[in-house]
Amino acid sequence: MLSAEAVTEDHPGQDWFRSRYSELRRLVVEALSEVCADDDPPDPADFSSAASSVLAVIDGLQIQWLLDRDAVDLAQATAFGIDAILASAIAGKRRRSAL
Repeated sequence: MLSAEAVTEDHPGQDWFRSRYSELRRLVVEALSEVCADDDPPDPADFSSAASSVLAVIDGLQIQWLLDRDAVDLAQATAFGIDAILASAIAGKRRRSAL
């Protein structure tokens, strides 16, 4: 709720949330780079998009889980989303290199 409110102009928490998401994106990029093969890492632009997407998946799933814990397997859905995002980032590099 606070992060959504922080997008409004002059919100006192806006800088904190910007910093938080910036640091989280950096950490996710670092983690993604560790699980990719050295010989086929995604493009840095794909890493950035992937990191933003992973955070969006996590935030969205947490809300769904909090609203209906019986309907959402948080761990499984999160792993599924991260796997799909990582596969897409790697496939994106392969698509571009084939052109």
